[in-house]
Amino acid sequence: IFVNGMYEKGFTDIVGYDVNRMSVDRGKEVYKNVADKLVVKDVSGFIEEEEKYDVILASDIISYVGSPNDTIANISKLLKQDGVCYLNSIIIDSDKFEQDPRGWPPVGNGEHVTLFTSDGLKKLLDDNGLVSEKYGEWDNDDEQMIFWKIKKG
Repeated sequence: IFVNGMYEKGFTDIVGYDVNRMSVDRGKEVYKNVADKLVVKDVSGFIEEEEKYDVILASDIISYVGSPNDTIANISKLLKQDGVCYLNSIIIDSDKFEQDPRGWPPVGNGEHVTLFTSDGLKKLLDDNGLVSEKYGEWDNDDEQMIFWKIKKG
């Protein structure tokens, strides 16, 4: 969806990574105009490229990986020196989570494997030499999400 949206706004030098082959195959089926820009890739694994991207959108990925430090280190490695990364993630700072963590929809369904407080996520970014600025939060009846704008330090 994001790659197609960027393409429709006139951006052509774009790529979308997803570790899930079925998601990539579905994206190629639905968004044929950007099918060649959708790639199966695990961003927590070994990454050869360095300083390749001006902008990285890491939307809803960090809580799904078993090695968030490797993922953030790779994002830092892939980001150009003057580039920016936009990252969002659910956080467990909410009263809802503290009152009933087992009843919280994102927990226990086999999808989210790493949960963060907002301070914990900021520390992960800081530890990887990234300067982060919180630029928003989203809160609904079930969960809370935090949005970061990230640059190299």
